[in-house]
Amino acid sequence: MLCLHHRICPTTLYKDLLKTIDRPTLVIENKILYGHWAHSEPPNGFRLMHTNEQFPTARLQPQDPPDLTIVALGGMSLEAEDALLKLFENEEIVVDLFLPTQIYPFDVSVFEQSLKTTRRLLVVEEGQGFVSMSSEILAQVAERYGHLGVVARRLVAAPVPIPAARPLEAKCLADTAAIVTHALEVLRELVH
Repeated sequence: MLCLHHRICPTTLYKDLLKTIDRPTLVIENKILYGHWAHSEPPNGFRLMHTNEQFPTARLQPQDPPDLTIVALGGMSLEAEDALLKLFENEEIVVDLFLPTQIYPFDVSVFEQSLKTTRRLLVVEEGQGFVSMSSEILAQVAERYGHLGVVARRLVAAPVPIPAARPLEAKCLADTAAIVTHALEVLRELVH
């Protein structure tokens, strides 16, 4: 019986990550990321930080206090980064963006400081909502930070099999506009 120690979902920031794997690991790759280059510089007003782990979580941390915490998984990292810029430029909303690589085991404490500040969370993934990574993140946030009254929502793929044809696939997955719309909805909700 093969025991998997980790399950990871790399983003464009970690293209060389596969070279560091030294034990049985399930790697979930996103074909959309194959043709994209990793960003070398963070957007103006943000700094790129990484946790100190074999499979790190990247963070685009704003210089100003954030209004919203967004967690984006896998291929949604590109769309979430675009949404971060649109929210900042068009709505003057500051987003603290987290891009986890390791999805199992997963610990939401990496978002703790941000959640205590924003008390608003949007998790974006390209998977289905049922029994998903986003549902695990929301469950952990509710268990650990429910006392803070965190407003937590998720944006997932449409509840249909995801087609292989790119135009049809795009209709099923979240895009930048959908992330912006959901972010604004989360920000409108009352925090207790």
